[in-house]
Formats: sequence, structure tokens, C-alpha cells
Amino acid sequence: MNSRGKRTIVISILVAVIVIVAVVLALNNQFSFQRTETLFIYNGDGIDYTLDTLSQIHISGDLNLHEKLQIVADSLSERAFKGLPIDVLSIDTLDDKTIATVNLDEFEGENFNAMKFRGPKWLGGYFEGSTGGWCTSIAVSFTLLQPDYQGDWIDGINVLYRNKQPNTDHFGIGDNSLRENLKYEQWGW
Repeated sequence: MNSRGKRTIVISILVAVIVIVAVVLALNNQFSFQRTETLFIYNGDGIDYTLDTLSQIHISGDLNLHEKLQIVADSLSERAFKGLPIDVLSIDTLDDKTIATVNLDEFEGENFNAMKFRGPKWLGGYFEGSTGGWCTSIAVSFTLLQPDYQGDWIDGINVLYRNKQPNTDHFGIGDNSLRENLKYEQWGW
């Protein structure tokens, strides 16, 4: 056998080994060609009243909408609100719109007392004051509604505080805020 024939055999064996390894890894979920999606975590800058991008996250496109939204909520919680609970309770269809109900809760749960608790908190913390409430409203609404995202997403949010409609002067998100109405101009820019 000449050297050209030997090279052909060696190359054929290497290609076969690579194909076999790829198949075995794929079958064991060690190697996959997952589609990823990029989503953004936003925040309001209380000094110059602008919308800032805190970070971007990459999530699997194979997740369902509820799972994606919860990952976004968890990322927002960690990056902007020191881990305060943000839970996606449900995603429902109302008047042909997909509306997510999201609950903002305190670390202390039912025993929460804003006057005594010294850690991060929504009430007496992130909802406090015109600027704080504005920054919180911007971060929650823009991050959860993802206005620039082109994929399948929710149409609106209903934000609760401790499983009730927020009763605060400065936090500006209530029931059924819609993505289609979310314009940068509405916030004063």
C-alpha cells in the first residue's frame, strides 16, 4: 500500500472517531446545539434620569416563557435589588394579551416590619422617595417587559407587592402595564 492510501485510511479513521464521539456526547446531553437568547437587565439612573443597561443575560431558547421570565426576574433581583424576592406567579391571557403577574416580596415574609428591618427592602427602601420609586419602576418594568426583544414575550405585567396591589406614592407600576405602551418618553426623556 502506498503512502497516499495510508493517509486516506488514517483520515477516514479520524473522521469516524470524531463522528462517534460527537454522537455519544450528544446522546449523553454533554454536547448540544442549544439556541440561546440575549435579554437585558435595566435600571433607572436617578441622577440624570436615564435608562441604563446593567447587564445582559444569555438563556436557553428551549425554556418556556414562564421559566425565561423567572430567570430574568431572578437576575434583576440579584443585580439591582440585593436579592429581594421577585416571583413570577402566573402568565395568563387577558383580552388577547399575555399578562404576567409578578410579586415583589420582602425577606421577612409575613413578619416584615419596615421600621425595624435594617436590610434591603422594597417598602421603606426601593419604593421610597420620588427618585427611588422612579428607578425601581424603570428597572422592574423595562426588565420584565423587554421592550427591544424580538422573540416571543409577554405583552404586559401586573406587579404586586406582597400579593396585593402596591399602595405607595412613588412606585409607578400597577396592574396590567403593557409592553406596547412602554415608551422611553413616558418616563420623562
